[in-house]
Amino acid sequence: MATEIDSLRARLAQAMVTAGKAAALSDSLADLGAKARSHVIHQEKHQARMDAITQELLKNRQNRQTMQAALTDLEADHQEWRSLWGQNIAHLGLAVDTGPQTALAVIERLREARSQRDEADILRKRIQGIDRDAEDFRDRVDDLVAILAPDLKDQARDRAAQLLNARLNTARESQTARQSLRQ
Repeated sequence: MATEIDSLRARLAQAMVTAGKAAALSDSLADLGAKARSHVIHQEKHQARMDAITQELLKNRQNRQTMQAALTDLEADHQEWRSLWGQNIAHLGLAVDTGPQTALAVIERLREARSQRDEADILRKRIQGIDRDAEDFRDRVDDLVAILAPDLKDQARDRAAQLLNARLNTARESQTARQSLRQ
C-alpha cells in the first residue's frame, strides 16, 4: 500500500509539474491532492472564463457581420440619396456637391422671386385695368365732346373733362335757380 501511495504521489507530483505547478515528491499525498484540487478548481474557473469569452467573441463576430451588412445597406442608401440629390439639385442649376444649407438658401430665394413675380402679375393686371378704364374714359370724353361741346375738341381730354364738368355744374345751378324762381 505504501508503494501504491508513493506511486500515486509520484504520478500526482509529475502531473502537477507538467501542469506548471510546483510540487515535490516529499509532499504528502494529502498536500498534493489539496494542491491538485485547487489547481483543478482554478483551471475550471479559467475554462469557464474562456468559454464565456469564446461565446462573447462569437456574439461579437455575429454583431460585426450584422453591422457590416447594415453599413453596406447604409452606403447603398447614401449613394442612392446622393444620386437623387444630384438630380434634384441640378434642377436648381447648382453643382452636385452643393450642400443642403446652400440649396435651402437658393430655394428660399426662388420662393421670394416667385412671390415677387406673383405680385408683379397682380400689379400688371391692375395696370391693365387702369389702362382699360383710362381708354374708356378717353372714349367717353371724346363722345361727350363730339355730342355736347365740339368747341372743346382741341383741348386735352382731361382739360375737356374738367370744362364739361364745370358746364354741367353751371347748368345744374341754373336749373336749380330756375326751379326756385318758378315756385
